[in-house]
Amino acid sequence: MRLQKIRPGLWRWTALHPEWTPEDEWGEEVGCLYQETSDAITLIDPLVPPEEPVRFLEALDRDVHRAGRPVHILITIFWHARSAGRLVDRYP
Repeated sequence: MRLQKIRPGLWRWTALHPEWTPEDEWGEEVGCLYQETSDAITLIDPLVPPEEPVRFLEALDRDVHRAGRPVHILITIFWHARSAGRLVDRYP
């Protein structure tokens, strides 16, 4: 997992796609975004990194608690749903 601060309130993280194989035409790492605004947190195409799920979720829980805002999940295309259900359950 790699984490990059793009600007205040906007972060990008990468995770290893759990279904990736060397035969796939797309890369092993996939990108996801966290955006924090004055009224919500939005997770865009989120994937809980399978290589560090506990660490990732604990950090996300801290951010959600600190911000005190609702969490929205945006999926840009159906196969990017990946961890969306898990995160919807976690942040109803």
